[in-house]
Amino acid sequence: MHNSKSDLKKNTTDNISAQNIAEYLIAHPEKIVYQQDDQLSGLRKQRGFIKMLIKQSTQFLNQLNTLLYTANPELLRYCQGGVSGWVLNLLVKYPCAARLKKAHVKTVAKIPYVSPKLAQQLIASAKHSVASSTEYTTINLIKATVRQILHLKKIIAEQTKCMVNECSIPEIELLKTFPGINDSSAIGLII
Repeated sequence: MHNSKSDLKKNTTDNISAQNIAEYLIAHPEKIVYQQDDQLSGLRKQRGFIKMLIKQSTQFLNQLNTLLYTANPELLRYCQGGVSGWVLNLLVKYPCAARLKKAHVKTVAKIPYVSPKLAQQLIASAKHSVASSTEYTTINLIKATVRQILHLKKIIAEQTKCMVNECSIPEIELLKTFPGINDSSAIGLII
């Protein structure tokens, strides 16, 4: 831009801009770095991919919360600090209060991290639920949303593990000495 101003060129078209860029490159070759080798470009791409997956997972979690308001609002209290794996597994089998209230305690307690006492509480709250939605569409949407969330969580974990295994930068170990910094966040700081 300043190069073209110094030549008193006021008109700008694609052709004139291309010519100005070419003249600058010829006049100042010492300021141009061509094909610089970036050893972290692969890690940047992978971290960007992981961040995109996390955004998608967040969108599905928001959608799930909206669906739960009508299908089984009593489960929302278990989702305040984030949706646990056991809640997701429960929703795959019992996506609405109408189905959960018909379940047996022993069957619900087979879900990992669901004790018989918790299973009994879940069934009891489903029996007194104010849920209004029991139609097939809502049930189908909840199941599909939960499956997508579980699938994304699995891919995020795999990709994060792959990124950590591929990164062999000595500064990572130094950064991990700070409290609260794990492999993934250390790689993010380096990148």
